[in-house]
Amino acid sequence: MAGRPVGSLNANKSIVRAKFRRHDFDPIDKMIRLAKKAEAAGEDQECFDRCKELAGYAYPKLRNIDHTVGETSAPILLIQGLNVPTTEKSDTALIEADASPRIASD
Repeated sequence: MAGRPVGSLNANKSIVRAKFRRHDFDPIDKMIRLAKKAEAAGEDQECFDRCKELAGYAYPKLRNIDHTVGETSAPILLIQGLNVPTTEKSDTALIEADASPRIASD
């Protein structure tokens, strides 16, 4: 097999990470400090934006899925890997996307 080993960094990422280390800089730590500063200053939108950006590094993005059963169509949210109790033995749960989400029984 040609190319770099699976999981290894490409040249650009290696260079950028080396520069971060050389300058003792961690962009995620910086974003966390900015979010905390915005929260302390009461800047809710700024804090939200920082937290939203940081969440992308820790959690998968969720997406809406339209699901049709028979003649009825109801928007649902598919959540995977969150250890939500289900009636099945998988870690996937279907939650109806309405004002009071419930775990679907089927």
